[in-house]
Amino acid sequence: MYLREDRLSDGVNEWISSLFSPENLDETVAVLAGAQGEADALDAAERTFRERIAAADAAMARLQRALEAGWDPEALTSQYNAAVAERKAALAGLDALEPAEWMSGVDIQAMVKELGAMKIALDEADRGDLAELYRALGLEVSYNHETRAADVSIRPVPRVVSTCVRGGHTP
Repeated sequence: MYLREDRLSDGVNEWISSLFSPENLDETVAVLAGAQGEADALDAAERTFRERIAAADAAMARLQRALEAGWDPEALTSQYNAAVAERKAALAGLDALEPAEWMSGVDIQAMVKELGAMKIALDEADRGDLAELYRALGLEVSYNHETRAADVSIRPVPRVVSTCVRGGHTP
């Protein structure tokens, strides 16, 4: 079913701004700070690359021992080259890992305060910035056509998305 955005966005923006009101701010900041996830994904990726490097090193050592035992070098060359290529690829992947940008609860509160009146900022934001914010918040809308009511929820993605809604005002 198609639901016009303009019929819904005012209510959604009002609800989101209420999450950042003084009475809800501490809880919202705690949820957002917790939604950044742990460094688990980064740790898992690093662990995988290190395991690939160790496996390649083990394969190269095994092939080196086979050469020393008298195996035909031509028979082992492609296997050795494959292990070297795998090691280089894993090292490149490890080097390419970038630590996630983490924000503390204090940082998040400062950003919210700098933004100012949330409702005004949301109302004046362009559609692209709102779409990015809605994605970062994991905004979900379920519309019941019989009651003509929308159920709106957010599930922040497990990382900080540095999205800034333009047009903020200070109260």
